[in-house]
Parts: sequence; C-alpha cells; structure tokens
Amino acid sequence: MAFVTQRLNDYKIQVGREEIVRLMPFGSNWQTLRIAMLGAVVGTASFGSGSNTIYGLPQFTIGVCQGAIGCSSDLTTDALLFNPSNSASTATWTYASSGANNYFSPSGSGSNVIQKIGGTATSLGTTGGAASGILGAVPINFPSAHHRLPFVLDILKNSLSGPVSPPTYTYNIYMPTNGQLGDISEDTFFDRIQTFGIITGTTAIGGLTTIAPSGNLLHDSVCFFWGRHVPTFEVSVLAVIRFG
Repeated sequence: MAFVTQRLNDYKIQVGREEIVRLMPFGSNWQTLRIAMLGAVVGTASFGSGSNTIYGLPQFTIGVCQGAIGCSSDLTTDALLFNPSNSASTATWTYASSGANNYFSPSGSGSNVIQKIGGTATSLGTTGGAASGILGAVPINFPSAHHRLPFVLDILKNSLSGPVSPPTYTYNIYMPTNGQLGDISEDTFFDRIQTFGIITGTTAIGGLTTIAPSGNLLHDSVCFFWGRHVPTFEVSVLAVIRFG
C-alpha cells in the first residue's frame, strides 16, 4: 500500500509494486500534455526489469489512462505508457555508487511506448535512442539528504489522419543524465516545467511518433506505476500541464 513519508519537511508518496492515478481536471480534452514528476528510488540494489512485473508492465511506467482503474489491473480500460528501459524481461537497472550523487542507469536498446487494454500490454515502438547511460532514478540513501529526479514526458496528440483513423501521438522525453545529477527543489521544478520544450537540468532522450492501435483514446487521467517492493519509489510531485 502506498503511504506518505516525510524527509526534511517534504512529504512524499512512497510506492512499492503499485501505482498512483490522478484524474486530470480537464479530462480527455487535450491535444498537448506534459506529465512532470519529481521523485527518487529509495534503495541501492541493482535489479532486472523482468522481476516482479505485473501484467507484462516494466518496473517504471508513466503515462495516461482512462478512468480510475489505472494501468496495472487486468481491468484497465485503456492506457498509453512510457517506459525508459524498453524491455520488461531483459533490461536491468544498475546501481552506480561512484560520485557525489549515486544513481540507477537502465539498460536497453531504446525507450518503449506501450498501450495496455485489459491485461494485455502491447509495445507500439521505441524511440530508437539508447536508454543505457540515461538516468533511471536517483536513490535517496539517507534521511538527511534529498536527491530528487525531474522526469518530464510530453505527449502531442496530432490531427486525425482520416475520418475513422486514430490520431498519431508524438512523445518527447526529458530526463537527467548521470552528469546532471543533484537535487531539484519543488519550487525550481514547478518554475522550469511551465515552458514547453526541454527543461533545464535534463536531456532529451528521443521522440517517438506512433499510432494507437485500438481503444477509444479518451485518456482522462495520469498514472505512474512502480513494479518493485524493494527498492521503493518516492514521488514528491506528480503534475500535469495542458499546453493545448
């Protein structure tokens, strides 16, 4: 069960093998959407993405879904999700203990976009950019220190390609590399994410244009899934911005 933690007077939601779902105030009425999360892993042990997954979901997925059921149930209505480590079965998250700011680096040949309907998760394609060396998450090692990760996913819903054709979706992903580590405060985070495009302190890891193969595409909620009991993941901020 998710629970609230406190670190240096900052309250966070800690999740382990579960997800957070938030209904967006504007529902499914959006064309350009930004999902921005500030958070970090709590723990240091390296692990494989195939361990303890639910319904074929990788360890770390974030995106949009329809309704409050979210993305990790076999009753999921429709969810479009991004996964930075590509493979649910072979990618590993390697803990790097060197340097002032320790971090996890996910392996994989690219970053994956997944559509999940019911208990079936289907890959729609990869960004083509290597995920290896891109920061997966920053572990918080001590109660006396913050190491919060900015993770930004922009989704652009393009015009309908025909009267009965689904729209295409363009994904832009911004994450820190291991050379950009260091804690970002909530005030700084909120200030940076308000301008469309890459945000300071992150690197673009590639974009993807794809077509959702099925579903009514009425995504009205944002969801974040973390598939591990240990280590857990602490979410300081989960925000959405509608740019259009």
